[in-house]
Amino acid sequence: MIRADSSGATHWLAEEAADRNCRFSLGYAIDDRVRLAVEASMALDDNATKRAKRRWLPAIEADGEPRDGAEVADLTDFVNLSTWPTGTRLIVRRERAHPGAQLSLFDDIEGRRHTAFITNQCGQAPVLELAHRQRGAAEDVIRDLKACGYNNWPSEDIVNNQAWALCSAMAFNLLSRAQRLTLAGRYQTATPKTIRHRLLHIAGRITPSGHRLHLDQDWPWTPALLDGIHHAQTLTSRHAASRTSHRDE
Repeated sequence: MIRADSSGATHWLAEEAADRNCRFSLGYAIDDRVRLAVEASMALDDNATKRAKRRWLPAIEADGEPRDGAEVADLTDFVNLSTWPTGTRLIVRRERAHPGAQLSLFDDIEGRRHTAFITNQCGQAPVLELAHRQRGAAEDVIRDLKACGYNNWPSEDIVNNQAWALCSAMAFNLLSRAQRLTLAGRYQTATPKTIRHRLLHIAGRITPSGHRLHLDQDWPWTPALLDGIHHAQTLTSRHAASRTSHRDE
């Protein structure tokens, strides 16, 4: 499965995927053709009888429950997709935007935000839309990886940049693992920027004797960092005890 946002919706990528017997799910821009397709499908649904099958179906969450305020429709019949690989489908989701979101003029007609993607998969539109939407987790990872240095290439030499990229990935993986193992609450999923500002940049000093770290107790997030340190110490102790037990056996 190859998933990408609208910047990846190129004929070359779709054709290469199809030639290699791969499935693709690519974001698709809301252009005039898609707008006309949405309006035409809405008109048909409005005129449908109770026994007729509606085109717009409730979107679903990962647990199979309906997604509040969201609907999905397969609009392949309304748009000419003949230039794309055989079997390409156009699927659109419309959803109530969260308060304060910037809407386009088209979105304002129904007060909903529209997103579209094309795919060569078979199956029900809500299921395929869920699979495409779940790629958002990858976008979060890319954002956090850039915050760990991946966005700043230090050299014109590709070898140096490869080493930098590797170090950035290591920093991201270590930070992510440490968050989930030692921190609690919202800090388990906080962005690297938040962790860096609140926990890693905390004021403190190391005493000359014993090299002990003394943290600034007036720092608002000192308790969260101390809890994390205590969790790390507990995990280390358990791991050491487990290794000792295995050696004894």
